[in-house]
Amino acid sequence: MPMTAGEDREINAFRLARERFLKESYPEEYDRMQKDGTLEASLQETALEAKEMFDRVERQIREQALAKPDASFQDTAEALKRAPVMASEVVAEELIQTPPS
Repeated sequence: MPMTAGEDREINAFRLARERFLKESYPEEYDRMQKDGTLEASLQETALEAKEMFDRVERQIREQALAKPDASFQDTAEALKRAPVMASEVVAEELIQTPPS
């Protein structure tokens, strides 16, 4: 299934975030990956994995918010609004900002 322009932008944003993290936190590893030709493939793989994780986590947060029968409309709306930010934080912590392997 082809990706939409929005999905391409999200994947590119994850790719750029990972690249920035590696450059700033692991410059020697970043340089090594550039020299041996593995950097681009690694960045793309991580970005695709990040997009999948983001979609899964955001969906789970939304489902949890909608499954609370006692929550007010306003509380549910706020939880749904925060879902993308929360999902981004999870992806950053668990995937983007992890040491290279």
